Amino acid sequence: MTENDAPMGQSMISANNSGQEQLDNFIKLAKTFETAMLVTYSDSDQMHARPMSIAELRDDATVRFVTNAQSLKASEIAADSQVGLVFQGGGTYLAARGRATVDHDQALIDRLWQEPWRIWFPQGKQQSDLRIITVTLHDAEYWDNSGIEGIKYAFSLAKAYATGTRPQVSDSQHGKVQT
Repeated sequence: MTENDAPMGQSMISANNSGQEQLDNFIKLAKTFETAMLVTYSDSDQMHARPMSIAELRDDATVRFVTNAQSLKASEIAADSQVGLVFQGGGTYLAARGRATVDHDQALIDRLWQEPWRIWFPQGKQQSDLRIITVTLHDAEYWDNSGIEGIKYAFSLAKAYATGTRPQVSDSQHGKVQT
């Protein structure tokens, strides 16, 4: 299956047996975030990043956000569907690349609706310009130095320093997920 064969909303990130652990780690780490930086490209090929509240992050690594139909991000996605996502906080770092669509799917809006969104959409989930951005990820990378992983990494750094070697990083601390 190629990028163009994947139905929208179905992630192209796949994992063979050796990659399943990295995919699971990426999803587990991503689910700890409430926001992500959504990076789009302007018609002059300039990157444009903005923080977005995550409306949904599925186990297949599909990520959804809400936006206004007339927003700059919606027009940038219409012109170039390639996007990036960046998550960062508390010693955890994630970067992902994928394709985005902007759709008005009322059933999906009804399912995902959160009352705090009324600040931007005063008419609620029936507001005509409310749209869902669906990002279908194609590849991702993570670095986890939070909690026990951070302690293990600090130990690895100290050992490397003492022995004059490079630190060893485990698959649970750093991984790549690709199609």
